[in-house]
Order: sequence, then C-alpha cells, then structure tokens
Amino acid sequence: EDQNGEEGLTKTVPFVDCQWLKDSLVKTYETLAFLPPPMKCPKNTFNTWNGFPIERVKLDQTADTSRLYTHLGFISNHNPDVQEYLTNWLAQIVQFPGTKSKVAILIAGEEGSGKSTFGEYYLREIVGQNRLRITSKIDELTGTFADLQNKLLVTLNETSGKDTHQIDNLIKDLITRVDTTVQNKGVDAYDTVVCDRLVCTTNNSNSLPIVKKNRRWMATKM
Repeated sequence: EDQNGEEGLTKTVPFVDCQWLKDSLVKTYETLAFLPPPMKCPKNTFNTWNGFPIERVKLDQTADTSRLYTHLGFISNHNPDVQEYLTNWLAQIVQFPGTKSKVAILIAGEEGSGKSTFGEYYLREIVGQNRLRITSKIDELTGTFADLQNKLLVTLNETSGKDTHQIDNLIKDLITRVDTTVQNKGVDAYDTVVCDRLVCTTNNSNSLPIVKKNRRWMATKM
C-alpha cells in the first residue's frame, strides 16, 4: 500500500531477463564434477570439491594420538611394517585425495575386535562424513545403480565369500578404476571420474579370492 492506503502494483521481472544473466563477467558452467587435488578442473566445469572440514579446525599441538596408534598396532597384528603401510595408506588419502592408491585394505578379525573402526572412524572428522560410504551390501558398490562420486573412502563390512567370489573382477575394477559410468534410476547414464579407496572387513577366512603376489590387496589379521 502507498501512503494514501491504496494498493499498488509491483512489476515483476522474469529471472532469466534480469541484469545478472546479462553480465558479461558472470560465471557459467557446462557440467559439474568432484575433482580433488592434484586433479585439474576445466574452466567450463564446476568443481564440487571444497576441501577438508579438518582444515577449518585449529591445530592442537597437544592432542593425544596414542590411542590411534595403539589400535593400528592391533589391526596390524603388531607388525611394524604393516602398521607403517596402513598409516601411509591413510595419509595418502589426505595428501593426494584425487589420486587413487589402487590398493584395497582387507582386515580380518573376530566379531567385536574393532576392525571396522579403521574404515569408519579414522578419517571421519578429517575428510567429512559425506565423503565416506559405509555398507555391508556389495551391490551398493558394484551394482547397476552404484554411485561413488564424491567419495574418498568406502568401507565394506562383513565381507563374505558367497558374495564376493562370484564378482571378483568387478571388485578388482572397483579398486583400480578412475573413469566410470553412473546410471541413476530415471536418469540417462553419464561418464565421470571417481577417487574412492576400499576397505573390507571380515571374520571369514575365505572372504576374498586373493592370490599370492596380488597387487590390489593389503591383507592383515588382527
């Protein structure tokens, strides 16, 4: 209403006709992708990578990390070489998030031993919960509608031979692939890049068909 109490008319301008879209400096993109460093982002692509949440937390030089290394000792069965490998494997995710290690971790241990902690909690506060995928269903990782975009770490718990032996080649591809095709329900399939790493936990001695001198698996028993 105006000062005389009469209702006025408001002129609306369609959004597509506004001055913002006419600005020659406005940023426009043809596609979007998850491209952590050291991957390069093309000029016409919107990069959904926005860094690690831990970067926004002030460093505490007095933080006690001894429990972390104690648990790593259990996972590696107190083998210093295995413990160093697992530590470096985790560090590589943070140092080079866009470069897959192409080696998966298999942790065998009794129920309740804490084997799933490695994949579920070690990096959760560092990389962010939304960058993790935790499941006990292999189809969520290798099925037709599997989508691991934007994921840095994938954990498959309760790995069982009856589920994995039949799809050994799909699992090998999951570990090493960088380029993949995503097929979501009701949407046309499209090609994209992924940089997920795989951790499997099991209490089964025959959970995966790993042969001697394999290049894709680092297996350890708690």
